[in-house]
Amino acid sequence: MANTAIGRTETAILTNKSGGSVAQGDVVIVDTANAGAFTTTTTSAYVSGRVGVVIEPNGIANNASGLVAFSGYVPTITLSGTGSIGDLIKCHSVAKQGVRHAAPQAAGDFGQALATSATPAALLFGTVQLGAGSGVSAGTSFPGSPATNDMYFRTDRSLLYFYDGTRWLTVQEYIVPISVQDLLQGSVTTSPQTLGYVQLDNGTYDLYVTRIACSTTILTTNSGSAYWTMDFKRNPSATSLGSFNTSADTANTNTRHNVTVNALVGTSDRYINVTATKTGSPGAPYVISDLIYRMVG
Repeated sequence: MANTAIGRTETAILTNKSGGSVAQGDVVIVDTANAGAFTTTTTSAYVSGRVGVVIEPNGIANNASGLVAFSGYVPTITLSGTGSIGDLIKCHSVAKQGVRHAAPQAAGDFGQALATSATPAALLFGTVQLGAGSGVSAGTSFPGSPATNDMYFRTDRSLLYFYDGTRWLTVQEYIVPISVQDLLQGSVTTSPQTLGYVQLDNGTYDLYVTRIACSTTILTTNSGSAYWTMDFKRNPSATSLGSFNTSADTANTNTRHNVTVNALVGTSDRYINVTATKTGSPGAPYVISDLIYRMVG
């Protein structure tokens, strides 16, 4: 492909210090470790310096020099997938690639596609979009085709989100107590025993439970044949989010248990409860537990 960028593009002759060859259209960044050089990045939505596109028709070998464009027209840019005319472009988590997304602009954007292709011609902005505030874009709807760990502030909700690779989640984790209760005063004879409940505030947005934190104190030593199993269920579906047991707990010692969940609760279930089921004849426990979650965008 002829180098049709010359005369309408800001270019620089730089040395390739990426450790490998680059082709025309590959996405690169200014190297901060070597003078007059460029390298590549695997940082998604890179915002820490100038982003360029190789326009040398035959590419640039490692430690060789060649033309890199930083603003204006480029005849081709290497994308992670086929984009559409007008798509915005930012650095991908794969070296030498850009990733496209539909408007609005998001942090890390440095160019815009001029054709529907995985290697379209593009216009480079000359600067990297830092987003609203401190590098975070904002608006009333999430941008299309986000990259993992992209951040976005929803002005209509006053909530800051990040993209986990599958869904938008609030940066903030919320903590609500499930129960503060013990199994004394005769209830130790009943199994399973419901310890407590927490209502789910998921009428508008789904919730993504990251974990359940629990502390137990048992009155006599538990063992592999005498212990309690604590199970956390979302209801009314009675679907378990996770469980643990007290077989290794030491008597009269507060023991922490963390149940990793990382799952959606859905919008059909309305509450979570914790039940204790005994095996053998374990000593009675005191139980304190918290539900930890993020809201889904």
